[in-house]
Amino acid sequence: MEVHRCRFVKYQPASINALSYTPRTAKPTLLACGRANGNIEIWNPQWEWNLDKTIPGGANMSVEALVFTHQTILTDEDDYDTEEEKVEARKNLLAAPPRLFSAGLNAYIMEWNLHTLQAQRSVDSHGGAIWCMAANHVNTVLAIGCEDGCVRLFDIADGELSFIRSFDKQKGRILSVAWSPDDKYIVTGSSDSSIRKWDVTQGRSIARMTVEKLRREDTLVWAVSVLASGTIVSGDSLGHVKFWDGKLGTMLQTFPAHGADVLCLVASRDGRTVFTSGVDRKLNQFHLVETSISSKKRKAPSNNSSAGVPAPTSTTKWILAHNRRFHSHDVRALALEEDRPVNALVSGGIDVSLVVCPAQEFPDTTQRRLSCLPQKPVVSVSKTKRLMLCRFTNVVKVWRLGKGRLRVLLVAEKFVISCLTLTQWRSSHYCQLISSNIDLLRFPASAPTQPYLDMDIGAHLDLVEPQQAVLEMTMKDDRNITASALSENGMWIAVAEVEETKLFKVEDDPNYPGRLIVRKQKQFASSIVTPSTRGFGAHYLLFTPDSSKLVIAMTNSQVLVVDLSGWQEQRYEILRRFGQHRGMGENDERNDDGDEQVSTIVSMTISADGQWLSTGDLLNRIHVFNLDALQVRIYLGLYVSDIVYGRHCKDEYHTTLPNFAPTHTTLTFHSYHPSTLIVSLASNEFYLYDVELCRLTDWSRKYSEKLPIKFLQFKDKIMGFGFNPARPNTIVAWGVSYLCLIDLAKGVGDRDAVLNVAKRKRVEEDKAEAHKKVERRRRYEKLGITTPMPEPPRSALGEEGEGVEDDGVNFQVLHKFQPLMFLDFVGPDSMVVVERPMFGILEKLPPSFYKAKYGT
Repeated sequence: MEVHRCRFVKYQPASINALSYTPRTAKPTLLACGRANGNIEIWNPQWEWNLDKTIPGGANMSVEALVFTHQTILTDEDDYDTEEEKVEARKNLLAAPPRLFSAGLNAYIMEWNLHTLQAQRSVDSHGGAIWCMAANHVNTVLAIGCEDGCVRLFDIADGELSFIRSFDKQKGRILSVAWSPDDKYIVTGSSDSSIRKWDVTQGRSIARMTVEKLRREDTLVWAVSVLASGTIVSGDSLGHVKFWDGKLGTMLQTFPAHGADVLCLVASRDGRTVFTSGVDRKLNQFHLVETSISSKKRKAPSNNSSAGVPAPTSTTKWILAHNRRFHSHDVRALALEEDRPVNALVSGGIDVSLVVCPAQEFPDTTQRRLSCLPQKPVVSVSKTKRLMLCRFTNVVKVWRLGKGRLRVLLVAEKFVISCLTLTQWRSSHYCQLISSNIDLLRFPASAPTQPYLDMDIGAHLDLVEPQQAVLEMTMKDDRNITASALSENGMWIAVAEVEETKLFKVEDDPNYPGRLIVRKQKQFASSIVTPSTRGFGAHYLLFTPDSSKLVIAMTNSQVLVVDLSGWQEQRYEILRRFGQHRGMGENDERNDDGDEQVSTIVSMTISADGQWLSTGDLLNRIHVFNLDALQVRIYLGLYVSDIVYGRHCKDEYHTTLPNFAPTHTTLTFHSYHPSTLIVSLASNEFYLYDVELCRLTDWSRKYSEKLPIKFLQFKDKIMGFGFNPARPNTIVAWGVSYLCLIDLAKGVGDRDAVLNVAKRKRVEEDKAEAHKKVERRRRYEKLGITTPMPEPPRSALGEEGEGVEDDGVNFQVLHKFQPLMFLDFVGPDSMVVVERPMFGILEKLPPSFYKAKYGT
C-alpha cells in the first residue's frame, strides 16, 4: 500500500472564548461554542457529542459571550380572551426553537438564524466593546456589560431585540454579569476591583463589594455568579475565589485556589457546587457542606429572641473539594448541564479543544477531548491532475501532490537488484536480462487480496518529486469561508460564504511553470442570483465527475444545479432547483425560512458516474435525485419552462431514504457500485442503500445491525469512506483517530473480535507461542516427562473476546496515523491521507502559564 502522508496542511483551529447550553425547556439539549475567529459551533451531546453545524464568523467578529434563550412565559396575558388561547400560546412558546445571541469586541449583539447560519438581526451596544452578557431566568431581558462601564438591558421577549435602558455609569469596564434567582437585581464584576449589585427597576447600584489589590493595581473581577441561595461567587485576577453574602454584601469565605487569574466559573442548579478555572489550567470544585458547632462556640440566645428557641447546632461552609487539570493552556469558558443523560461539565480555552467530563462523578472519572478538527472534510482532490485543495478561515490553498520512488525487489537465482525507480528499471538492461527467469516481483503496493495483518505499514518511500504549493487565494470578504470544491479536471474552483458563491477558472501560470493562476468568473454570481437566491451563499459545493456542472447547497436550503458548459460565452444557467429540504412539494413554494420543515443541509454527494445526487439535512431527511433525467430534459429543451414556473420533475426527484434514529454524519456513493449510497450515523453504524432499487443492499440487510461492538464504541464519528481501485469490494471507513478496512464480500465476523491490527498481531503471536507450549507438553508426556509447564496467556486462549480467528475477522482497524483531516485513493493501492498532529497545533499557541516553585 502506497500512502501519501500529507502533513503540510497547517490547519490551525481558533481558541475557545465562550460556551452556552440551551435552557432546560428547549429540546434537544445543545451546546454553543464560540471561537476567537467568530465561528460558533453547535454540538449535540445526544449521540456522543456530534457537531451539528458551524455558524461562520468573520473579521473582527471574535465571540466573547454566548447566550441561548427559550421564552416560556406570556409577557402580556391580556392579549388573550380565553384560558384555552393562553394554553395554546404557551404550547407554541415551548415548541419554538431556542434563540442564540452572541456578542464581542465589535460592539454588536447578534442573533443567529440556526437554519441559514446567517445573522438574523443585530443591534449596537452604544457603549463600545461587549465583555459579558446574560439573560434573565424567564428569558425576556438580556443584560450586557460594556467597555464604557455601563450595564445595558435589551428586550428579547416575543422575538424582539431592542434597547430598554442603561444603568448608571461606573469607573472601569464591566467584565462579568449575572442575574439574581428572582431577576430583581444584577451583579457585575468590573476592572476597578469592585463587585456591584444593581437594582433592575431603578438602574442604580445598591451595594458595592471590593476585592484586594496588589501593588495598588486594580484587580479584575473576571467572573461572577449568583447561587440559588442568593450567595454571590466571584473569581478575580489574583486567583482568588470569594463567596459573599448576597443581602449584606459581606465576604463569607475566600480561597486563594488558583495561581493566576480566575477567568470563568459555573454553579450547579441547587447552588451547592461551584466549578472554577482560569489561567493556571486548574479546574477546582467547591462544595457546600454542613459542619457541627461545638457547645463552647454556641451563642446563647439574646433577650430579644423568642424563648424556647434552641441555639443552632450546625452551620454550612464552602470547602475546596477536588481539582483536576485537563488543559495545556488557559481555560476561558465553562458550561455545566447536570441532568442525565447529558451530565456533562464542558471546558474550553486557548488550547482549542473542548474537554467533556461527567459532572456528577467529578473528579473520579475520565475526561474526553473532542476533536478540534473539522467534522466535515475541508479538503478536496483532483485525482487526474494530482491536485489537492484545502480551505482555511479566509484562504484557499492548492498543492500538487508529490511522487514517490517505487522500490523494486527482484530475485532471480542469486541476483538481487533494489532501489531502482520504475522508469530506471524499464530502461535498464536488467529488465531484458532477467525478465525471462524472474522468480518474484514485489512492489510496495500490496496485492489486492493481502490483508492488513500481512502489510508492512512501517516502510517509507523516497520522494522523486515533493509536494508543491501551486496556488493561494485570499478572500477579501469579511466573512469566513463555508464551502469550497475543486473539479476533477482541475479547471474550476468554487468558494462560498454565507452570502455569496464564487467561481474561479484555473489556468497554468505562463510566467512560473508549474504554478497556477485563477480568473474569477464575474458573470457567474449575476447568473445564479434570482429573487429566491439573492443574499444566500452555500453550505456545500460539489462538481459533477465530468466537471460540467456545479451543485450548490444554499444557505436557504435550496439545491441548485448550475451548467458550466457555456463558460466560454460567460453563460451559466440554473438547470434545476430542488426545494425538498424546505418542505416544498412538486408545485409548492409556500414555506419560508421560519417553517419547521426547513432544515440546514449538512451533507451532499454525487455518484461516480454522475447519475445520482443525494443530500441530507439536520432533520435526517435524505433525498436522492436523478441527474440523468435532468440531462434528458436539457437535451429536449424542457428545463426552461420548469424554471420559469418553479415546477419539480418526478423523474429528477427520485426517492427519500427511510428516517434513521441517530443523526446521519456522512453520505457517500460507492465509487465502483455507483447506485450504492453509504449512509453513516452518529452511532457509528452505516447502511448501504441501493438507490436504483430503493432498498438496502443484501449485505446491509444482513449485517448492518450486527456490526462489531468495538467499532460501534468508537468515540470519533465516521467522517468519510475511501474506495481502493485495486479492491473494488472493500471500503475504508475513517475517522479522526482511525481507519477501518471492511470487505463487503464477507460478513462482519466475530462481533467481539479485536479490531486493532497492532493489538491483534500481538494476540496472534501469543496464540502461536501458546500452541508451541501445548505441543511441547504433549511431546514431554509421550516421553514420560512430567515437568510442569506454564499456562498460556489468557488472551491467547481466546477468553474475554481477546483471541480471534482469522476467518472471523473482517473489520481491520489501524490507529497508526495522527489526527486525520482527509482520506481518499488517487490510484490502485495509492492512498492520500491528510494529517494534522496535535503537537503542530500546540506549537503555534502562546506559552502556557508557569510559576516557578522553590527547589525546581
